[in-house]
Amino acid sequence: MWLAPLLFIFVIGLIIVLDAKKPRNFPPGPAWWPIVGSLPEVSRWRKKLGTLTMAATFLAKQHGKGKLVGLRVGNDVQVVLASAELVKEMATKPELDGRPRGPFYRHRTWGLRRGVMLTDDEFWRDQRRFLTRHLRDFGLGKASQMETIIMREVQALTDYFKTAISNTADGKALIPLHNAFGVSVLNTIWAMLAGKRYDPDDAELCTLQKILSDMFASMDMTGCLFNHFPILRYVLPEASGYNYYMTCHQKLLQFLQAELLRHKTTYMEDSPRDFMDVFIAESNTRKDEDSNYTGNNFFPCQIELRLKKVYFLLGTNLL
Repeated sequence: MWLAPLLFIFVIGLIIVLDAKKPRNFPPGPAWWPIVGSLPEVSRWRKKLGTLTMAATFLAKQHGKGKLVGLRVGNDVQVVLASAELVKEMATKPELDGRPRGPFYRHRTWGLRRGVMLTDDEFWRDQRRFLTRHLRDFGLGKASQMETIIMREVQALTDYFKTAISNTADGKALIPLHNAFGVSVLNTIWAMLAGKRYDPDDAELCTLQKILSDMFASMDMTGCLFNHFPILRYVLPEASGYNYYMTCHQKLLQFLQAELLRHKTTYMEDSPRDFMDVFIAESNTRKDEDSNYTGNNFFPCQIELRLKKVYFLLGTNLL
């Protein structure tokens, strides 16, 4: 009669004990709790110190002599390096070249492992080689061409500020700076990607920029609830940020699809205008459905390049 309940309690207790047990030779760090791991300790110090970076640095000093700290947040087992020497050593080890694979990263590209930022092995090398080679043709890394693009955006932004000031009665204007530079920064790379630029007050792009900025300020790549606890996608999709995350990426995808359609309708084989035209030419050459040069990989590449600009604008606020 009592055997079944006792066995149940024993199994649950064993699961709890094993879930809180660290792997052998795992780097020092705060204690693990069942299910949540070291989340309570990380959250406590993140709230106290202000950012995840500062919290991890503090925990590394507290547990790992300032060099590293071992953490677990939900399903994610993490080792955070807080030493320049260790970071350099890690960067030279091929066995540590892999990219993360959690829901945050998988759903970013709609279930496909595509793009440049979060892929690895030969696929990553091929995509990176193609991307850098052709972006250089349109100015990336060339001082004179990049300077021309940047100075054009600086002038446009200056004119935008002057116009905003001149349109007021007293010659003064209040311009929120948290989104003021977004379109101009994006234009520097969008000119190479799509041969197009937007005005600083373009409504569509300003809205898109704000969505992305808000999203990555509220859920960074290391602190997203539905990534650490995947079941929350189904149980609490709103509270975990999953629905918001997917909505933002869907809007970005629609924006890119419209731009790609415009390019396809005006594409001329002998006159590539920008990176999109080069990608279209490559996809036309490689008709194989398994080719790396299809829309399935084009959109993740574009999204990543735009998100890199968001990371740049937000700076350490992401962490």
